[in-house]
Amino acid sequence: IDLMSISGEELKTFLGTWFVMLDTFHLPDTKPFERGFFQRMIDIEFSGVIALDDIHLNSEMEKWWKELQDGAEKGSYKTYDITKVGHATGTGLVDFSGKVAIKE
Repeated sequence: IDLMSISGEELKTFLGTWFVMLDTFHLPDTKPFERGFFQRMIDIEFSGVIALDDIHLNSEMEKWWKELQDGAEKGSYKTYDITKVGHATGTGLVDFSGKVAIKE
């Protein structure tokens, strides 16, 4: 199933969960799957948490992660860089639920 081409209602059926892990091409500018998928999540009003792998892997991922951080307030989500407890090349959380609390 191509999650990028199905309707929003169908996508909601497949993603009717509180947690989604996104670990794909790691080239959000060159192969913009990450960007498109993230926008679809906004469009269907996803209300859970998205984990992003490799947010510090390369310059494209670094740039996209910064864009997500900068757009958090407008997008009604919060971002958390949890690399120190996640993957060595970066792990980010995007919280659309407002329920995530990170303790230092």
